[in-house]
Amino acid sequence: MLITHVVVGIIGVSASYALLMAILKKKPSLWFMKLSALIAFLSYLVSWGSGGYYYVLRYGAEVKPVIKAGDYPWAHGIFMESKEHIFLFIPVLIFTTLFILWTHGHDVLANKDLKRALAFLVFIIFLLALFVTLSGIIVSDSAG
Repeated sequence: MLITHVVVGIIGVSASYALLMAILKKKPSLWFMKLSALIAFLSYLVSWGSGGYYYVLRYGAEVKPVIKAGDYPWAHGIFMESKEHIFLFIPVLIFTTLFILWTHGHDVLANKDLKRALAFLVFIIFLLALFVTLSGIIVSDSAG
């Protein structure tokens, strides 16, 4: 489950980045934007589910004690706790983006201010997802 969590999470981050780059184009493809947002949303849901499954079955009992007893016990307290709470926003934000694209996509393409606002939202999603990914790397590395 950990591999699923990591790989699908990276797909979600990549799809968020692709969506951001598509929005920033002069003539973005609405179809590509919708597809990228859908892939990101589904990826984040699968990563959320598989990560939660791994956390309940293995992390809490096997990995967390190793981190807490190791050289970097703060890695769990700071990065894992932050990761757990920040991630809760990502599926909601990307679903909001997906909803906007599916219901008002043509308006977004036609209105520079709406396009800029959506680009800002997707930029925030991408930054949060990148932080969560890097936090996972730090926590995994501190487990040895």
